[in-house]
Parts: sequence; C-alpha cells; structure tokens
Amino acid sequence: MRRTVIGIAAVGLLAGVPLVTLATQAPAAGSLDSSFSASFNNVVFASALTSDGKLIVGGGFNEVDGTPSDQIVRLNPNGSLDPTFKTIGTGVSGGAIRAIEVVGDKVVLGGTFTNYNGTSRRGILRLNSNGSLDTQFLTGTGFNDGVYAIDAAPGGKLWVGGGFSKYGDTSRSRIALLQVDGQLDPTFDSLAGFDQTVLGVARGAAGDVWVGGQFSHYRGVSRSYVARLTGAGELDAAPSNAPGLVRSMAVDGSGHVIAAGQGLLTRYQPDGSVDPAFTATLANQTLGAIAIQQDGKILATGQQFPTGWVGRFNTDGTFDKSFATGGSIDQAGWAISLMSDGKIFVAGQFTKFNGSQANRAVRLLGDSSGIAKPRTPIVVVKPTPPRFVTVSFKKRSAKISWVKPTNSGNATVSFQSRLSKRNSAKFGKWRAVSTSKITYSKLRKGSRYRVQVRAVNKAGASATITESFKQKR
Repeated sequence: MRRTVIGIAAVGLLAGVPLVTLATQAPAAGSLDSSFSASFNNVVFASALTSDGKLIVGGGFNEVDGTPSDQIVRLNPNGSLDPTFKTIGTGVSGGAIRAIEVVGDKVVLGGTFTNYNGTSRRGILRLNSNGSLDTQFLTGTGFNDGVYAIDAAPGGKLWVGGGFSKYGDTSRSRIALLQVDGQLDPTFDSLAGFDQTVLGVARGAAGDVWVGGQFSHYRGVSRSYVARLTGAGELDAAPSNAPGLVRSMAVDGSGHVIAAGQGLLTRYQPDGSVDPAFTATLANQTLGAIAIQQDGKILATGQQFPTGWVGRFNTDGTFDKSFATGGSIDQAGWAISLMSDGKIFVAGQFTKFNGSQANRAVRLLGDSSGIAKPRTPIVVVKPTPPRFVTVSFKKRSAKISWVKPTNSGNATVSFQSRLSKRNSAKFGKWRAVSTSKITYSKLRKGSRYRVQVRAVNKAGASATITESFKQKR
C-alpha cells in the first residue's frame, strides 16, 4: 500500500516499525524571543551594545524587574540585571537619559539630566565600566539644554547633538565636538549653528558629520531636517533638504547614510545625493530609531498612530514581509539595538507586544543575515607631547604650565613632570599631574633648573618636553 507523509525530515526503522521525524519550521525573524525578560516601570529612550554582548539601557525609569535603578542599567544577554554595573548613590537625576554611546569600556550618556549623585553633570557624562562616574571626563558646567544624540568621532572624540546653545560659557548651537577628555574641541565651530533641535548624528567617512533634526537653517542658510558638516563646522552643499523631521541616523557598511523620521526613510549616497535605488513608502509611521543589519536591511521602530510599530526594510527600501511583527506594540518604540547573535532588542513606551504584557522592552528573533557587524574598534596609541610649556615665578617657587597635546591617542590623558636638581643635569622623580600645570617650591633665586613634562595614557607616555629656566624671585 502506498502512503504519503508530509514534512518528513528523516525516516528510519526501529524494531521493524517505520520511524518518522516531522520537520519543524523555525520561528520567523521578528517573532518574540521568550527566553529574554526585562521589565521597566517607565519609558526607555536609548540602548547600546557593549563589546561583550551586554546591553546598556537608559531612559526615564527608576525600577527594572522590581529593583530600584536610576535610569541606567546594564543587562546580561538573557535580560537579567548585571550586578557588576551599578550607579552610585542617587545616580543620574534631574532628567531622563536620551542617548548612549559605548566607547571602549566607557559609557557616554546624553540627556536632560543635571546631576550624578549630587555632582553637577548637565546633559552629558561618562561612566566607568562599573557604573561609577568617570571624573576624568571634564564637562565643566556642561550643556545648557538637552542632549539627544551622540556618536563617536575619529580619534575617540564625540559628536553631540541636542537643543543646547552653549557648552560651558562657549556658544555651540545644537551641535558640538568634544575631545576624549570631555572638553570642547575648538577645531569644530558651529558658530550660529542650527536654529532648532538636533535629534540624530552620524559620523561620516572623512571626518564629517551627518545631522538630522527639527531645524530649517544652519548659520542662516536654509537647510531643512538634514545636513552634512565638515570637521571644521562648514555646511556641505549636499544633501538637499529632507521631506520631514529626522529623528535617527545611521551609516551602513557601504558608507550610505540612512535618515529616518516623520514619514520618511531615506538613503543617501556617500557624496550626499539621494540614492535612487532606495525607495521606502511609509504608511503614516514616524520612525524613532533604526539599526542596520550586516546584510544592509534596516530595522526600525517608532509610532504608527495610535499604536507603536516595529518592522524591517529590504535594501531597496521595500517593506520586508518575511519579518513577523509590523504594528505589534501598543505604544511608541524609541530604541532598537541589533545584538551580536542577530537578535533584536526593542524598547520604548509600550506595555504590550502582540496583546501580551511587555513592559517597555522585548527581544525579537533575528536571522543569520542580521548578525551585528561590530564597529571599527578605537585603537589607543601613545599621545603626542604637551605643547607650549611656560614658566611663571613667585617667591621661591615656579609654576609650570602647558597646553594639552594635539592628539590624545584616543584615550584619557594625564601628565607627568619632574624637575632637575639646582644647577644640575640630574632630574628628580616623575610626579603625576592631573591638570595642565604644576608648581615647584623651595627654589633658590638665581639658580638654574630644567623641567620636563610628558603626556600619559593607557598606551604609555609621549615624548618628553624639556624647558630650562633661571629662578627670578
């Protein structure tokens, strides 16, 4: 007798009885990953992947899985809290975390906050790998309004965008470049800058920066919602204006820049022109965050009034119908991260996924084509030497000052100095210096001395600068 069996993957014999194994179909990409569980009591605005596959998550929450948490946590790959990462005291306060950038083992946060455990940190701060405040990141009085976007720039610097008009006492209208140590980079000057808030930034391939937001002008020149600036802050002629507000920007593996926002998803070619091979049609969606897979497909989350939305677009801009979830969250999604195994972390304001409880965060299944491609690591090298060593005198003392090196070597820099014996070529021991000055006392008027200064980071010490002087007082 002839029999037909549907879905046979293997057929064998056991004690003369046919053994049939039915094929099972793997869940589609975009399906809920039930092995992941993390519950937040308020909105999540930002997330970022660490080098060891964990997730940094920030927002306006103060509790995760019933555990008090000051708006920032690190999650293990299964969604559980990582107890080795913990903020100190009151942690981040005074406003929400809106942007996260992981740089090496440091975590840079941007937002509307004003303090970290009672220490003033307006709009931006950097945490050590254990969650403590990195006091080597010197922000002064910080930004005078919120930070909504951060991206690492060449040399370990940081592009920062937001609603601010000043950093400390220096004018920087909605876009700024910070050095590795948190101080303002004077080589980039936005002058009058943007007239409205910047919501997205993405580093270009040639030291430039792509910027998206609510603005309509840059330095008085008409430029709506999207712009590209040179490393000195000059406006590039391309790209042309975007058709609507831009909330998120990203760069794919080919150097194309993706701008996403209110009713738009546009791909720009490296020269700034709109890519004619990419056409996305959005059905009244506002995309709040995007992530790009290694195969070039674009993951996105946001709003589709009155609910939230999660989906994936093909490399030509068409909606990927093989992705399972379009419109499956009940409120807005504001953060999306592609994990190292291709799974997808989505977070925001929502409390339900496909009708089931999901408090502001879920993880979705991915596929092999979506495995995250790590960003080019920032290589730390020795810094260049300090510059312009000067000596000023007081009675029996000399203050040695210098200018920081032109290149920090992509890491936080400190200094070392040593002084020679009186009228001698022999030097004393090196002394650690955290600022750009040191005072030597008990010096003898009329005697000759030599002082040496060098910069130091975790890769080692720079070349040494030597200055000779005669004590005048």
